[in-house]
Amino acid sequence: MHELAITKELLRISRETAKNNKLSFVREIILELGSLTAYEKEPIIYYFNELKIGGDYLKNADLKIVEKNNNEIKIISVKGEKNGNW
Repeated sequence: MHELAITKELLRISRETAKNNKLSFVREIILELGSLTAYEKEPIIYYFNELKIGGDYLKNADLKIVEKNNNEIKIISVKGEKNGNW
């Protein structure tokens, strides 16, 4: 259940990043997920796919999770298309 909160934060940061960089659409988000965080990859992907439906800027976005042997969670990149329609 903690994965839901972390996924909501991921979406919030992605939206903010897209807005700050004038991205009309987010195509790919790369997240580094440490194995020592106790968060699981599958629920994060599930929640991401369920929650991204509500935002047009994310509807075609892919989430890629890179698993590391550490205790960190960090967004490596947010990639998309620039159009400046903010």
